[in-house]
Amino acid sequence: MYHIKDDVRAIKSAELLYEGLERCMKKREFDKITVVDITKESTVSRATFYRNFDLVIDILYWKCNQLFQKVLSDYVASKPDLNQPNSLILFVFHFWMEHSELLELLIYQRRSDIISNAFVENADIVMEYIREKIQIPKINTNFINAIFRY
Repeated sequence: MYHIKDDVRAIKSAELLYEGLERCMKKREFDKITVVDITKESTVSRATFYRNFDLVIDILYWKCNQLFQKVLSDYVASKPDLNQPNSLILFVFHFWMEHSELLELLIYQRRSDIISNAFVENADIVMEYIREKIQIPKINTNFINAIFRY
């Protein structure tokens, strides 16, 4: 699990750790990367790593969640026409093409589960917008969210 405070220093440290992990993943398999490897590569201390993350994999979960929060919030902010088929898919696709390095690393390391989990965890951002626009009762959105999770 990750537990990053909402302050500039903590977020900067987490970004440095992600960048260090990204460089490590280009050199070796994910399962062989240690906290020591990441802290050396990122020049962030072990104490800072453990203040923000419990496990190495948590860095990937955090970064993927962060990016899905951004893309789904940007989609909602664009006030999309819900009558346009595939508008969400196209919006997300274009966003991820600009941030493809994380997707490529996750797919290369056979960790696409992180991508799908991050989407599901953040789907509420879009579901709330859709619910308000087409006036779906809250109980029905809970059902739809449950479907996303399976």
